[in-house]
Amino acid sequence: MNNRRNFLKSILAGGAASSGLATAAFGRNFDQPVPKKPEGATRILHITDLHIRPEHKAPERCKRLLQSALKQAGHVDMVFNGGDSIYAADYKNIKRERVLEQWKVWDDYVAAPLKGHKMVSALGNHDMWWATEKTEKMYGKPYVLQRLKQKDRYLGFDLGKWRVLVLDCNNGGLLDKEQESWYFKEIKEHKDKPLVILSHQPIMMGGSLLGNGMSGRQKELVNPLVEAKVEARPVHFVSGHIHVRDELAYKNVHFHCNGSVSGYWWEYMDSPGKDNSYEGTPMGYTIIDLYDDGSYHSHYHNATDAKDGKLLG
Repeated sequence: MNNRRNFLKSILAGGAASSGLATAAFGRNFDQPVPKKPEGATRILHITDLHIRPEHKAPERCKRLLQSALKQAGHVDMVFNGGDSIYAADYKNIKRERVLEQWKVWDDYVAAPLKGHKMVSALGNHDMWWATEKTEKMYGKPYVLQRLKQKDRYLGFDLGKWRVLVLDCNNGGLLDKEQESWYFKEIKEHKDKPLVILSHQPIMMGGSLLGNGMSGRQKELVNPLVEAKVEARPVHFVSGHIHVRDELAYKNVHFHCNGSVSGYWWEYMDSPGKDNSYEGTPMGYTIIDLYDDGSYHSHYHNATDAKDGKLLG
């Protein structure tokens, strides 16, 4: 009980530790080749913050990056899309034509290269169009789900020996009451399974000490998952949103905020004297391997050439 009460205090004080079967590859060496898929592992390609749009050669560049990611990863069992799939539909000045234009690019340059791969998506804060009437069929989350070909904004399913939860934190940074009730039911009913929890906004990240960006009510969401014993089930939160690679761990709970496909922004690839990294994290993608024994390995891969900052083919 005391461990749970002091969770945030301990983790922010630097009490990060890895224990039990929950293991992860930490560090900031982004230029190593993606390891070959281990026998018996379930491999996930995590892409997030694509911010796809027609300008700045983003469509062609994104397509090349995805093709390279799939080639590097080898066999992929599932794609996790972390949200902010399109550049932005949420601003007040966005018109219908702009929303349709961005989703058309998604269809042609993201969905097409990923065709044939199972994909699950978290909703990003920039994905929804709010600047229209609520009766409009393109308003809000249902339309985004339609474009992503996904039935629900939050969901749970089994992936091998693991339980996967997908959260929608676009409720003022919180889970709404209906979703929160479902979340607590899920983590209780599947208490014997290791967990991977996908969201757009991070539930917790060290980088947020420098600014905003985390989901709200961290203690309430995380405390019921924290266990002191070594054999506790592994729990891994996977997110994006900040465009920065960031890792934290406390007891059996791990937080992986991964870098973005779009890097800083797509246009920075054409800026003289600049690369497309953001706060030291280059544009790229993450390969996650899940093992039946509860082990977890995460590898973030730099998609640009270290010498000239150009997108790798």
